[in-house]
Amino acid sequence: MQSIEENSSEKPNLFEEESYSESIHKIHTSIFVPIVKIIMTGLLAMFIYFLLALAFSSSAVSSAGNPAISQSIILLWTSGAVLLIELVIYIVMVVYMLLSWSKHYYVINSQAVLMYDGIIFSKSKSYDMAGVESIEVDQGLIGKIFNFGTLKLFNPRLAKEITFHRIPDPNQEAGFIHGMHPNPVAFIVNKSVGNGKA
Repeated sequence: MQSIEENSSEKPNLFEEESYSESIHKIHTSIFVPIVKIIMTGLLAMFIYFLLALAFSSSAVSSAGNPAISQSIILLWTSGAVLLIELVIYIVMVVYMLLSWSKHYYVINSQAVLMYDGIIFSKSKSYDMAGVESIEVDQGLIGKIFNFGTLKLFNPRLAKEITFHRIPDPNQEAGFIHGMHPNPVAFIVNKSVGNGKA
């Protein structure tokens, strides 16, 4: 089985064939991980702002003997500037994380498994679906709670696994891939719960 990598916005021939369009299935990774990253980034930004505000406040108190400068005004402007900078950085990071999530997905049909990634420079990998003989569903504890997990498609020709990380409702997606396979009778679905990536 052959793996293909390509840059730019060019799509494989799979997308140029109208006869395939009805059988294409697109899978996004779970939105859970980007949301957790956004929340954690926000909490970190608030913590950093609190530390900086505390440092500026202490500095203002220590230099309060200068009558020519209003320390309260300096503290207000400095805190406002820091907050504005952090807010801009946070918004940029949120937009980047959401774009990264939206541009990382998998496309499956009866002939191929395709992986897409990249915001500015798009990359793709293509694997022949006929070479895939089995699929395994792997979910950790958090994956079981929030219903996402890892799909591992095994291809004996490559002697490797094609891994889909953080897939929502992985058991349903495994069943869907089983139905899309050109030879579903010989296709084995192994459902397991482990400590692998989920």
